[in-house]
Amino acid sequence: NYDGTVQRMVNGASLSTLINGSNVPGMSKPSGLEIHDNMIFVSDNASSRIFAFNRQGELLDWVDLDRPSGSIMGMARLQI
Repeated sequence: NYDGTVQRMVNGASLSTLINGSNVPGMSKPSGLEIHDNMIFVSDNASSRIFAFNRQGELLDWVDLDRPSGSIMGMARLQI
């Protein structure tokens, strides 16, 4: 029963790849995803970087968090 949650199914949907991590220099283990201000942010567990993309999947910029490999996982946006 999946812990009482409501399950949905979609037939005939098409899937496509917006961002291919293997084509992004420095990205090897994507681990988190956040969408904010029309940008897509992806954290990378191996490099401890956060990459920013536009909605067309083009890399805008990235930041190195200067943390050891494996330090970051998923992402969550704080609302204060």
